[in-house]
Amino acid sequence: FIPGLQAHTIWVEEGNEKAGFNHMLKHESEFSRDGIGGIELIEVAEAATKVGTRVSFQAGTTRKKAGAASGRPIFLLIYKEIPLAVAISIGSNGFVVGMNRQSWEKNLGEIPLASIPQWPEL
Repeated sequence: FIPGLQAHTIWVEEGNEKAGFNHMLKHESEFSRDGIGGIELIEVAEAATKVGTRVSFQAGTTRKKAGAASGRPIFLLIYKEIPLAVAISIGSNGFVVGMNRQSWEKNLGEIPLASIPQWPEL
């Protein structure tokens, strides 16, 4: 599901401008147009990794390891009736390093809308 993830639980800590919740807040404006912000970004991270459909990778966001996909995985989901494409990077221990929004239209492609998972799950 998430390349290299060895933990079954993801977690967010305050962090700094380069990782963790403070880093996620740098991208808050990308989510705020849909009324998502602040502490709710943590719920978006949980939703994306728990029910989201991985469709692609965001280029240039992580160092490539031999044989591994490069970049943050991009997940599609319907979050509280809002269609989201979310790129999220998580360390092998489950620490959420960062998260940002991606283009829904670009990442949906040929995927049937009815097959995109919802949060909360219906």
